[in-house]
Amino acid sequence: MPIEQQQAVRVIRITGVDGLDPVTAVFIDLEPGKGKLMVECFGCAWSAYWNAMGARNVVQFVTASDPDYLANSLVRGMNQFVSNKRAGTAMERYVQRIAAA
Repeated sequence: MPIEQQQAVRVIRITGVDGLDPVTAVFIDLEPGKGKLMVECFGCAWSAYWNAMGARNVVQFVTASDPDYLANSLVRGMNQFVSNKRAGTAMERYVQRIAAA
């Protein structure tokens, strides 16, 4: 079983945002133009992958993106697991607050 170690990983922690527990964001550059973002807050986690970021790394791509776009990317696959539409909408609003932070 091959195991790869990623060299281009950056972890940041965001604190002091009203109404949010500390947010941990993990940025992973997989190769030029391809990257992943993993976000964790209050024991919940979301992730997104982009394979067409141009010449930017994932930190540059994410910081230049609109918070609504980021939130939608992070929850894109989650709605299939949420049977209650109200709960799904609440989660989307929560992730939008995280993305804005």
